[in-house]
Amino acid sequence: VSPMMPFRDNVTLNRTLTWILARQQPDGSFEHDGPCFHYRFCDGEFRRESLTALVLYSLTRDNSSDYMPEFMRRRLFDGENSPVMRAHRYLVSRVADIKPHYLPITLFEIAFVQNRYIPSDLRQKIYDALVARKLTVVPEDNSKYLKFADDKMTRDDQLLLNSMTALLYTYYNNYRTAFDMTRWIANQLTLHPHYDTVLDGIFCSDALIRLGKLFHKQFDMSKVDITIDVAADNGEKKQFKIDSKNFDVTQMFHFTVPVR
Repeated sequence: VSPMMPFRDNVTLNRTLTWILARQQPDGSFEHDGPCFHYRFCDGEFRRESLTALVLYSLTRDNSSDYMPEFMRRRLFDGENSPVMRAHRYLVSRVADIKPHYLPITLFEIAFVQNRYIPSDLRQKIYDALVARKLTVVPEDNSKYLKFADDKMTRDDQLLLNSMTALLYTYYNNYRTAFDMTRWIANQLTLHPHYDTVLDGIFCSDALIRLGKLFHKQFDMSKVDITIDVAADNGEKKQFKIDSKNFDVTQMFHFTVPVR
């Protein structure tokens, strides 16, 4: 469905969409008895709710209705009883039970907020709940993250939750907080570079990409002109120049070891 695809196989898209929609239940939820590759969302008591949120997120992501084929748009969005609206109403009905559970409720919020059809009052409620979650500040660099005392929450759980929370802040155009959180996330990825599941990488990458878009909106990139001089104790030197043309390009230089 992505607009970046060089071509679309509409026959395969239609078959895949038919398979997905065949799993929608009368109450609007999505259920499937097969394996799920994201155990945090699919192995717990809220499997059905999480699967429904993932489907809603996937089908409405980045205003997909603007560029998907017309036959898909009609099947997904036409009418109050469309699959998207039914899934949305099901998730709304489950919020009260899900709210105490950090990972699924954050997934719910992402599925809601990135959907352009979200009611304004629900959008405001999600933002109020988001900013009410106290962030811990790291003294060394003033980066921020959500910290939990839950013994069951692993490091990977916490990284995923913080990535999703940073993503939420980008949807509300809160550049400052999203930037502070993604700096913490980047530090964690340096220390622990392996994602636990594919979705961890998707949500983290989504947050970083959206933060980059916010950055370009916040600052006049035509005025960027930065020079960085790097020197190692073995005498090797490198000068990096950063301007509007290469700002989004990673520059690397490999020093001869040993280097402190």
